Amino acid sequence: MRVYMLSGNMKLVHFPSSLSLLQLVFGFVLWGDLTVQHLLSAVHEQMGQIGGSIELAATSICDIAISISLWFHLHRNRSGFARTETVVKKLILYTVNIGLLTSGASSLTLILWLALPQNFGFISLTLIRSKLYVNSLLVTLNYRKTARAILNEGGQTQGTTSRFFQDLDENIQLHQFSKGTDIQHAEYMVDP
Repeated sequence: MRVYMLSGNMKLVHFPSSLSLLQLVFGFVLWGDLTVQHLLSAVHEQMGQIGGSIELAATSICDIAISISLWFHLHRNRSGFARTETVVKKLILYTVNIGLLTSGASSLTLILWLALPQNFGFISLTLIRSKLYVNSLLVTLNYRKTARAILNEGGQTQGTTSRFFQDLDENIQLHQFSKGTDIQHAEYMVDP
């Protein structure tokens, strides 16, 4: 949905949507193998191995495709206004980091799924992945409040964000200051 809202192009939504549908279908294939055979080892038999591999590969590719398209459209739609630029830069940073984290976890799960099929190490990463997706949703929802504060109050986010976001804001400003692009905010960066 975010890809469509940024791009306005429904064709860009078809690729990640079809990958998501592929994940769902092959997830049900794995679930069917488990319920019919009542054995956890059944997931690595012929149909389960293929279905699980397709599901995990589709998950990784879908996360990467969403991140790349969001990055592209956020980068392309920059306005040039200072406050808006700050919000867009942080959105790009969050989008890329969340996409790398979730696709990396899915790729690592796929590697464990294929390399070590009998020790079930992939299950631990599968459990972690679900929490990563929930946390990425929470980061996105929490950042909306921060973005509104930046746009409405001229960048004063003190008291409206968690300590994590405040530290991230300070790190971005320090990085900009070290490049020599943000000299007028030197006092703020020295005194946290």
